[in-house]
Amino acid sequence: MIWRCDLGSGSIFSTPILASCNLIVATLGGELASLDVECGKVNWRSQRGKPFFSSPVLLNEEIFAIGDVSGQVKFVKVCDGSTKYSVDLDEGMFASMMKIDSRIYAASKGKLYCIDWVNCVIEWLLDLKSQITSTPFVFTGNFLLGTSLSQIFIIDLAKKTVSLQHKFQGDIFSSPVVWNGYALVGCRDNFLYSLQLLFCDVKN
Repeated sequence: MIWRCDLGSGSIFSTPILASCNLIVATLGGELASLDVECGKVNWRSQRGKPFFSSPVLLNEEIFAIGDVSGQVKFVKVCDGSTKYSVDLDEGMFASMMKIDSRIYAASKGKLYCIDWVNCVIEWLLDLKSQITSTPFVFTGNFLLGTSLSQIFIIDLAKKTVSLQHKFQGDIFSSPVVWNGYALVGCRDNFLYSLQLLFCDVKN
């Protein structure tokens, strides 16, 4: 073992990210911290009071975004952990966000949000009426995501509409992927499914 660091109460559910030599870590105890990845020294830490299930997303060298279970997306400075600004969504944020250029896509309480993180505004939202529990998979202008009500959805990002949905016999907690025109989905009914996507240009 090279090093270890005690971040207090709360296990680490989300995936840490690297910002240069800074390891950004969030815990279920509401702790947000930056560590030196080589030695484990704490650069800064901040108690935010709400659990973090969602993983942080690096936006540029200076700013990262992270959402807590209350539905607040915080835009945080890498250098000192201070919040530059925030956006409030519905409570119940468990899935990690996805960044595409100047936008991030966040899921909270059954809704998919598109946020312009440069101007800090919500551009649009799509209500799927089903708790989104997996990180979206991006392919050819589409999102593939799973929900706790046993469904997967394919979202056309340009049209902001659902182009396909399918219901399984169990909840979807893992993140599905697309390979060579097939959607691969792990389900809580203990099966792994492969679904052929029969609309055009879906190979990845």
